[in-house]
Amino acid sequence: MNERKIIIVGPAYPYRGGQALVEAYLYKTLTELGYQCHTVSFTLLYPSIFFPGTTQFEESGFVAFPHTEKITRIINSINPFTWIKAASHILRLKPHAVVFVWWMPFFGPAYWTISKILKWFGKTRIVFLMENFVSHEKRFFDRISAKLTLKNAQYFICQSNFVKKQLIEVYKQQTRV
Repeated sequence: MNERKIIIVGPAYPYRGGQALVEAYLYKTLTELGYQCHTVSFTLLYPSIFFPGTTQFEESGFVAFPHTEKITRIINSINPFTWIKAASHILRLKPHAVVFVWWMPFFGPAYWTISKILKWFGKTRIVFLMENFVSHEKRFFDRISAKLTLKNAQYFICQSNFVKKQLIEVYKQQTRV
């Protein structure tokens, strides 16, 4: 295990939007602090049936903190075989910590599988960087997906006090926020 190696799991360029920017800024900040970083990202983020917009990709040409050589695209949000492949890839890299960018429970099954495999077979720390506990557009499975997936975390980094309070409420005994 390399104490200076951190893997980020989440959407990265060429995906657009807030979470891809979060990944880019996190990558930039950690590398500036001297960490060796690598990102495991998606080959398919949202199936077209669930995506109401025209494109999931950045088309403006803007790239926040280019580091595409450090991004490995493995995770298909609806293909469990890719989740296992992503976990295996991360285990081979032997990171000190893995930071999952969490913003909605739709990705819970993928993140649960990856983080559970890492807990079973690795010595890496599991961290969830939390924008939300459940998504803004509430669905019937959101709370249970979030609760099950986030149970694998050893640490949380919350982007708001509101999310911190939600986590403490759900995980009264084990929360490290």
